[in-house]
Amino acid sequence: MKNIILIGLPGSGKGTQSKKLSEELGYQHISTGDLIREEQANGTAIGDLATRLANQGNFLPDDIVTTLVKQKIIDSDNNIGFVFDGYPRTIDQAKSLDEFLYNRRTPLTCVVNIVVSDFVVKDRILQRAKKENRPDDKEELIPVRIQNYKNKTSAVIDYFRNRKSIIEINGEKNEDEVFVDIQNAID
Repeated sequence: MKNIILIGLPGSGKGTQSKKLSEELGYQHISTGDLIREEQANGTAIGDLATRLANQGNFLPDDIVTTLVKQKIIDSDNNIGFVFDGYPRTIDQAKSLDEFLYNRRTPLTCVVNIVVSDFVVKDRILQRAKKENRPDDKEELIPVRIQNYKNKTSAVIDYFRNRKSIIEINGEKNEDEVFVDIQNAID
């Protein structure tokens, strides 16, 4: 079983590539964004809190997100592995996931950092906003989301760099080229 984290700025292509890994190779795609949007659609207390925080460009507390992710893993019967999209975003989430997977005897296999510039991110998010109408893709929130990522999630890259190798992929290539690069990196 392989467990892979795809990490990168919002709009870097994590979701697209995670879905391709799921559809073409059988990994179970775990997207914290999807889990949270499901909570929002169901009108749960977690969903309501997520909406209030997202409207300010902020994230749910670590313990809530971690609980959602762990439950998804526990409920799964997938034996190929998981690809984590948008998780972990903080050091505490990274430590929790690392420990949880290790204790299940299915440790993390690798971390893939999809690298894109802020300019490309902004353009991609604005394009996505036109297609998907996601509430967190508002133009005025893009700088906040980028800064939140750099303040919190870049520390996750350092955490994993000290424990495992991080594979860096140029996310500014076209979607298929990025997928091939990720496949080559995880094989």
